[in-house]
Parts: sequence; C-alpha cells; structure tokens
Amino acid sequence: MQLTKNFTVEELTHSDTALAKNIDNTPEHFSILLNLYHLFTFVVQPVRAWAKRPFNIMSCFRAKRLNRILGGAASSDHVLGCAVDFTCWDMAEVFKYIALNCEFDQLIWEKGDDDQPEWIHVSHRVGGNRNQILKFDGVQYRYIKVDE
Repeated sequence: MQLTKNFTVEELTHSDTALAKNIDNTPEHFSILLNLYHLFTFVVQPVRAWAKRPFNIMSCFRAKRLNRILGGAASSDHVLGCAVDFTCWDMAEVFKYIALNCEFDQLIWEKGDDDQPEWIHVSHRVGGNRNQILKFDGVQYRYIKVDE
C-alpha cells in the first residue's frame, strides 16, 4: 500500500529479522498506520522531495516482539509507528535540513563521527513534538545545537 509518493507501508514494515524469526510485523492497529502517515507526510517525504534522492530505510515500524528481539526500549517510538532509522547520500546535510525545516519529536545523530552519523533516527508525534536534537555516541545521549 502506497503511504506517500515515495514510500510504501510494506517498505516501512519490512524486517529481515522478522522474516527469519517468523514474526508478523504487520501494524496491529489503525493508529499505527496513522502515525506512519504523519511521520512520512510531515518529515520524511518532504526531506525526500528536497533531497531528490532515495533513502535506505533501516528500521521503521517494529512489532513489540520484534522490538524486544532487536534490543529496543519497551517505550520505543518504533512500536507506535512514530520513528524511522535511515541512511542516505549525505546524512549530515539531511540531519541539518530536518533540524532546521521539519517538526519532529526527536532527531538523533546515531553513532558515527563528528562529520557523519552512522544513521539518522527521527520521530514525529501527532501533537506534542519536543523538537529534541540529540547525538548518541554509543554510550550516552547528549543534546546538540544545529546552526544555520
């Protein structure tokens, strides 16, 4: 099912781990599809349109069982369809674009170095977005400021 111009629900729920472990990674509630729609409509699709280049979706929706197996937090936004992890052509540039142009709950520079993250995590909630910008170095999260 097409969710936005460039993204399908199947792409956002695909998991090699789920397939290997025979886990049904289908969203169990309509609210999850609605959350995915908002995340991709207000953050990811606008960034994709700006970049004019594809993303590699690493992880988006995760069923609770899959999330546990992957070591995700029980309160992870992934189980609600509110978060996505991805890589792309220039993650530092995309990270900055999201920080300065999108409404999000959390934007996390995941691992990597000072030039490029290993991947980007971004979440969006319907109402109550905190616009938190964080960097995770593999040990701790810290707030960072993104300058224009």
